Amino acid sequence: MAGASVLADGKVVLIIHPFRLPQTRLPVASASPQQQSATVLVVDDSLTVRRASQRLLERHGYAVALARDGVEALAFLQTASAALVLLDIEMPRMDGFELLGILRDDARWRSLPVVMITSRMADRHRERALQLGATAYMGKPYSEQALLTLMTEIMTEPISSATPDNQDFFTTA
Repeated sequence: MAGASVLADGKVVLIIHPFRLPQTRLPVASASPQQQSATVLVVDDSLTVRRASQRLLERHGYAVALARDGVEALAFLQTASAALVLLDIEMPRMDGFELLGILRDDARWRSLPVVMITSRMADRHRERALQLGATAYMGKPYSEQALLTLMTEIMTEPISSATPDNQDFFTTA
């Protein structure tokens, strides 16, 4: 539902969002118990991207934390934990590459899965993300279903097999 309105005769009518109708077929209850308690940290300087990602993930049973850049993401991770990070590259103060390097250099976050989601699709960006230890690399705009499938694969695989050497995790959805 997109909302409700009151007609001239006083009746309340619901407003249907037609573009979301196909999504209503996906049962929200299908989220696994691991997903229902998993916190995903979304790091992107775009408010629109952060909010859209938040709505998608919450609709599928994830808890969501938001950060505008690498500095805010690090501040969050100092006090809380995340099961997975969705990370943009270009951001003010601390970009995604800098944050990924810090995460991989610190034993506390070394095994934390990081999915780079960016409009930068050149091979050099992908290769740099791989060298720094990204778990996966996706282009914007991304398919919601492809992201959810990728997240499920990453979060259900043992950490040792979800390494950057596994090329199956790199996608350009």
